Amino acid sequence: MSGKRRGPRTFCGWFEERDSASEAGTCFVDAFRSALYYLGRPDLVTMEMWDAYEDTRLEAIQYGVSCDDVTEFFKHLQRHSVPLNYDVMLFQLQVPAS
Repeated sequence: MSGKRRGPRTFCGWFEERDSASEAGTCFVDAFRSALYYLGRPDLVTMEMWDAYEDTRLEAIQYGVSCDDVTEFFKHLQRHSVPLNYDVMLFQLQVPAS
């Protein structure tokens, strides 16, 4: 799929564009961790996990994060058994603790 542009109506339609808006260069991870915070799991993915992943793709990520980078990061998390099941996290958030 590398080099082919996907349909513009899909999130991945802009996979060649890169996100580098934050001064610290951690815009994607900050947004991702914010989403996890609001799902009640702020420490599910740590900066250390991102740093370890980033070390494997330094050349690709040095100019920002592409959709391909995000996809590979999620695959990396799956390989390390990080439980990123949105439906389960949202359900746990909605069920009052007893």
